[in-house]
Amino acid sequence: MRILWLTLCVLWIGLTPAWAEDFKTVEVIPGVYTVAPASGQGANATFLVTEEGVLVVDTGGSPAAGRALKQAIAQVTPRPVILVINTHHHPDNTYGNEVFPEVPRIAHEEAARLLLGRTGKKALARYQAEHPQSPLTLTPPNITFQKEMSLRFGKFFLRLIHPPAAHTEGDLYVYVPSHRLIITGGLVNKGHLPDLSEAGIDAWIQALRRMEDLDAETIIPGYGPWGGKPTITLMKHYLMELKRYVQDALQDGGSLPAIQGKVRGLLQPKYGTWAGQERMDANIARAFFEYIAP
Repeated sequence: MRILWLTLCVLWIGLTPAWAEDFKTVEVIPGVYTVAPASGQGANATFLVTEEGVLVVDTGGSPAAGRALKQAIAQVTPRPVILVINTHHHPDNTYGNEVFPEVPRIAHEEAARLLLGRTGKKALARYQAEHPQSPLTLTPPNITFQKEMSLRFGKFFLRLIHPPAAHTEGDLYVYVPSHRLIITGGLVNKGHLPDLSEAGIDAWIQALRRMEDLDAETIIPGYGPWGGKPTITLMKHYLMELKRYVQDALQDGGSLPAIQGKVRGLLQPKYGTWAGQERMDANIARAFFEYIAP
């Protein structure tokens, strides 16, 4: 696979040095590229290049990331971006939308609702407080669907699939059958602990099982490098093991802090090197409240 290393210094009025970041662009398969911070600490953006133009899946967590994505695309093709897909409403996936204000933007209807609702307003206020010199214009999706949406984009036929209430209530993933490719959004991370703050763990496990059943060999996760079908399986195993360890601990009894300590010790040998370790106790707590007897 051809790998393009792009050092993109993103500069504009009001940008603080902390937001000038290096980005890495990788050609995953012919015509399909990912762009992510070289540090590995940000979400992946993906773009597909065709004769008609460029399709973008997720736009990054800031206008800076969106501009870096736009520059990365320009390094590959002069064709314009003519469609954006947001896999869910989280800032890492939507705050770069500002850079594509005139482009149609597709998401699940719940993702659009969450982005514009109380959850989205809280996230936006937090972002503005942390980056007062980098104002953000929220740019929501303007095309939505309920269950599944199919579209043809140049040589690519895409299925946008919504699994009920998994990572969030408004997830979608992009399946490209002809290229045996899945762009998973937040449903799959590689080497990063997931965010379970809005999750339904059982529904998420079921969504990953259905994703595993698809005929695909190339997986672009929400975080981390692309891989094969085992990328989905490992994510599923994390959720299944979290569920089992918490359920076992609940049967033994004890307080939430005690259960967090016990389950953390069981998960650490396999998942202790994953990024986002600050989420470990919160994820255990999320499972605790999902599976505790009413």
